[in-house]
Amino acid sequence: MKCFAAGLVVASILMLPGKVRAQESGIDSATGDTLTLSQALQWAMEENHGIRMARNTAGIDANRATPGYAGYLPRLNLVGSVERSVLDKRIEFGNQLPVKEKDQAISTRYNSALVLSYTLFDGFGNRYRLNSLRTEEKLSSVETRLRVEQTLLNVIDSYLRVIGQQRLLDISREAVELSDERYRRVQKQYKMGGRSKVDLLNAEVALNQDSTRHIQSQADLRQAKRDLLVLLGQSPAGEITIQPEFEIDRSLELARIRQQAQKENVTITADRLEIRQAKLNLKQSRAEQYPSLNLEFLYGYTRAEDEVSIQSFQSSDGFSGGLTLQFNLFNGFRRSIEKQNAQLRLENSRERHEQTGKEISRNILNTWEQYETNLLLLDRQRLNVKTAELNFRHTREAFRLGQATNSELREAQLNLLGAQQQFIEIKIRAKQTEIRLLQLSGQLTGRVE
Repeated sequence: MKCFAAGLVVASILMLPGKVRAQESGIDSATGDTLTLSQALQWAMEENHGIRMARNTAGIDANRATPGYAGYLPRLNLVGSVERSVLDKRIEFGNQLPVKEKDQAISTRYNSALVLSYTLFDGFGNRYRLNSLRTEEKLSSVETRLRVEQTLLNVIDSYLRVIGQQRLLDISREAVELSDERYRRVQKQYKMGGRSKVDLLNAEVALNQDSTRHIQSQADLRQAKRDLLVLLGQSPAGEITIQPEFEIDRSLELARIRQQAQKENVTITADRLEIRQAKLNLKQSRAEQYPSLNLEFLYGYTRAEDEVSIQSFQSSDGFSGGLTLQFNLFNGFRRSIEKQNAQLRLENSRERHEQTGKEISRNILNTWEQYETNLLLLDRQRLNVKTAELNFRHTREAFRLGQATNSELREAQLNLLGAQQQFIEIKIRAKQTEIRLLQLSGQLTGRVE
């Protein structure tokens, strides 16, 4: 089975330092305590069950792509049989010989042969079958690559989701700390008569809301980690820590991506192989128009024993051989129908290839637009976060000095929380569109060699 090179661009997806920690997941913990994306992708390549099954399927097709399986080689069979009968027999001879008669007469016959057969000509069908099997091998490798690509996309999405949930957990923890600090301050001021009961209740409600959000964030993070561990082929009961920082590649070029897609996109490559396979199937159907010529050569041994026959014992052994010419004159128009169907399948393969090319081109343009939009939104949201942070600090100081109300401080805090969450979401979407562009252009896992 021809192999595919994984990791051609994977190393540049996220260039993160770090190591890994695991308890029950089966991941080697000797290297440290942080799982990088590159390590996650490598584990998925080695341990993901779906990828392993796809490789086994490709191995089955590779084993079949041989001359012997296509019918090029001769066939050697050893055959044998034993026949035994018990009959009431009576034999009368016309030359005055005495009658031979016996009840339950036993007769036995032994046959054995070593048969060598070989197809000398079948309309070049064996040649087309071998080419077809080799094309199936390549197609299976491409389908394996497609499975690998989809798995890696799932791993990347899951990894980024863990990053997002971890960041949201950090934000919710900060929100709880700030709300707790505000509650204690309002409570102190309330006891001194500087704040009303409503201010105290509002501060308590805000603290409870942030605490609830923090608890939910913890559960969401644990679930995201379990999803990632399963994709890595590990036990979901394990524990991992991932590298939370990643960068967006802003150097992608639309023209280059579209050019690479026509050469390397896995779906387009599969369609090309499907067309080649359909052409071979058409040729194979035409091969049935020709006669077939088969050679058979055997060495056999025969032995017969009969209690009543004139010849009570007979044996023979030796060589024999012959040629068989077979030409189908009529088979209910089956040959013509198969030829027509093969031609229609070829036309469908070509139509599918045209459709796939247009769909890939559309997907690239749509994803590219999303990629550029996300980059623009990311830059603007980064400024928005800075503005929200500045506003919160000023409002917090004003609240400390008694110049801002509890509601104003809470609103500034919620604005900051929303801006931070939105920034994380946009950054993750930008990374996902970047990865999607690499996958559409066939650069995610390399090429099928």
